[in-house]
Amino acid sequence: MITSAQWLHVLTSCTVRFTTAVQWAKIFEARVQPVSFNLGARELDDFVGQVLHETQLLEHLEENLNYSAKRLTEVWPERFPTIADAMPYAYNPEALANKTYGGRLGNTQPGDGARYIGRGIPMITGRDNYALLETLTGLPLLQHPELLASPDGAMRCGVLWWEKRIPDSAIDSVEKVTKAVQGKQLGLLDRKKLTELAGRSLGALG
Repeated sequence: MITSAQWLHVLTSCTVRFTTAVQWAKIFEARVQPVSFNLGARELDDFVGQVLHETQLLEHLEENLNYSAKRLTEVWPERFPTIADAMPYAYNPEALANKTYGGRLGNTQPGDGARYIGRGIPMITGRDNYALLETLTGLPLLQHPELLASPDGAMRCGVLWWEKRIPDSAIDSVEKVTKAVQGKQLGLLDRKKLTELAGRSLGALG
């Protein structure tokens, strides 16, 4: 059992702001324990590292899609190869979400892309993933997707999503875990740094 005081130490060791860590420590104690995962304590550093990167150190539980045209060409070069291609979606989160996520991840209805943007831990995206978590938790996430942006709901769903979507064979490889989390290798260096910090701090708990 990792106590809230221990989680506070782990989170601040991973550069989470102290005031933010205080707010989250009890949620981690309630939802994130070795028994929460198939591989036990072995998975904790991977989970924490990915969660902290995806939520910008627990400061954001909803995806920010308010990008400039230039940034869009960097994040989604295959979708926006030129500035001209990106301009209609620059600083237009709803249009961007529907363009980027529409027609995939289970998003089949008009507006699904914007309705089921990344929320929670580790930024759950798409109708299929929301439906999966609704089945697992009983929370009405398809009707009320904003529930995934509440801290306790986010962590409760995040652990369950992780166990369903992250294969045990990926654990201990930040590259493989990152691929399973978001399909690419975006932010890999930061994910590695945070996973290493989490591993070091959790290992020191004994």
